[in-house]
Amino acid sequence: VRPLGTQTLTIKYVLPFKLAKASPLPVLYQKQPGTAGINYTVRVNGGDQMKFQLFTDQEFNIDHP
Repeated sequence: VRPLGTQTLTIKYVLPFKLAKASPLPVLYQKQPGTAGINYTVRVNGGDQMKFQLFTDQEFNIDHP
């Protein structure tokens, strides 16, 4: 990606185990050094679940159906 450019990254992942119903999945987002406030959109099964700017490492819980 060129400096100050943007890019979309799509990750498809199947868990190697089953989660109990209504059990959230903890996910750690780590900030890359030298970047400032990258915009993220998290989609689960095609639907937006959260949008945020990442200024520091953060852990979020992702809800699943």
